[in-house]
Amino acid sequence: LENGATLSVGKTEQPEKQDERDVSIAFDGEGKTFSTPLIRVGEGCTLSTHYLFRIKNRVSTCDGCAIENAGTFVMYEGEISSCRSLGAGGAVYNTGTAVLRGGTITGCSAENGGAVSGSGELNLAGTQIQNCMATLGGAIFGTGKTVLTASSVIECGAVNGGAFCGTGEFVFSGGVVEKCSADERGGGLFIAKGGSADISSALFDGCTAAISGGSVHNEGELKLSGGMLSEGEADRGGNVFNVSGARTVVTGGQCVRGKAALGGGIFNEGYLSLTVSGVSSNRADHGTAVFNFGEFHISGFPYLDKKHDFFLVMNDGDPHPLFVDSEMKADVIARLTPGTFDGQSAVPVFDEGVKVLEGDFVSQASGHYTLTQPEDGRQLVISEGVVTRVRSVFEGPVIYVAAAAVYVALIAGIVAAARLADKKKNRDKKPS
Repeated sequence: LENGATLSVGKTEQPEKQDERDVSIAFDGEGKTFSTPLIRVGEGCTLSTHYLFRIKNRVSTCDGCAIENAGTFVMYEGEISSCRSLGAGGAVYNTGTAVLRGGTITGCSAENGGAVSGSGELNLAGTQIQNCMATLGGAIFGTGKTVLTASSVIECGAVNGGAFCGTGEFVFSGGVVEKCSADERGGGLFIAKGGSADISSALFDGCTAAISGGSVHNEGELKLSGGMLSEGEADRGGNVFNVSGARTVVTGGQCVRGKAALGGGIFNEGYLSLTVSGVSSNRADHGTAVFNFGEFHISGFPYLDKKHDFFLVMNDGDPHPLFVDSEMKADVIARLTPGTFDGQSAVPVFDEGVKVLEGDFVSQASGHYTLTQPEDGRQLVISEGVVTRVRSVFEGPVIYVAAAAVYVALIAGIVAAARLADKKKNRDKKPS
């Protein structure tokens, strides 16, 4: 389409008869390879697709196997399936504005963005994307703005970013990202350096990554104010992995049922802030809620499972305590486990005198955290932010005072017994 043209393809109303749907406006590439997209939408032009519109079985050596859009592309209904680009955008390459309000994109693949790729603005408002694959971004790769409001992305996969990947701006205000996977990082979402994501109302469910970030791998900026990250699984960061230099701010939503070796809920190397949020029912060898190897702040009234722990890496010369930025209202916020980490293995350490809490509210907050207890029988608590041993009556000054009292009493008893013996002896010497 050129010179400001507008094209509407398909029927704007859903056919009532099943046999009428079978008579499709179809473009079947029959698996052949082409050097151009099937449809090119130029700047200032508009393409809209409706019922009975289908593109399938194409391979292209260019970006955008089915549609290359530099204008406006609106997908109200229709189907794009089994399309493959050797470049970017298995179905659509978008540098303009694309609005996917309905229809399906299935079984498409590309190097970047198995379904859609590009630098334009993309709004996913009702489309289902399923079984799409790529190296980066199994469903979507974006360097522009991507908004997910009511769509579903299901069972997509990539090396990084099983569903979404890119340096652009991602906004999740609805929709579902389900059972997507990454061979390396970011089973649901990979936020590359310079990118950002704002999750206010969406469900990431059952996404997995082999290395890090089952739900989200963040190298840029992540804001979680609502929605739910659920059942993510990775070696590190079952639901979220936050790299050094990245920022994750959690002010709401849920981070639940994640599973990892380190950091069942969140693994943090960068900056992490928890305010009002739920981090519960996660599982990990160390750090069921949070594994902290960066800067970790907590404030407000977060909901955390009392059985969960924050593993705080406290290497010699490189400690990573928890910063408390406000009064704590819950009786018990979490259990703290200080330890060491060499980049591979984490080991709990139960040394006294370790400062695990920092900030202006340490005195008030100390009583709201418990400590993982050593197996040697010592009882450890947090006092003024410092790991402190509770002394028994058999230790310290108390035992010395008690011992002295017993000694004095013993000497007094011996003296009294000697005097009684002397009196009896003197009585026995008197003549009868």
